[in-house]
Amino acid sequence: SHRRMHLSWDRVSGSTISGERVEMYPRERDHLLRETGPVEFTGTAGDVIWWHPRLIHSAGVNYSAETDTPMVRILTPIDYQRAGETYVDDLQYGPGPKYQWWVETRNVLEDVPSTPENLWRGWGFN
Repeated sequence: SHRRMHLSWDRVSGSTISGERVEMYPRERDHLLRETGPVEFTGTAGDVIWWHPRLIHSAGVNYSAETDTPMVRILTPIDYQRAGETYVDDLQYGPGPKYQWWVETRNVLEDVPSTPENLWRGWGFN
């Protein structure tokens, strides 16, 4: 899903969707929800699951491995960024006082438009 949704965003790391991408986003999202089966991630206490931020995801019920009863899942959303880039604020889309998510995340001047080839741009592996 992340490969398809990546193209709906204006820039690789940014948070804006504009122009024809405004119509693309719900169309792609709805297509994925109809045509793609869910994948369940399981683990044990202390496991860490990484996913691409453009991945379509939803909440699930967290069950205890010991008692098979629902329990609280502790989640810390984070967004790593490369050092040495020029941070900019966008008060409409973040960061800014309205968005808790953006406390440690910034838009950068060096960000580029989303293309099929640059989904993994900025990640620490080839």
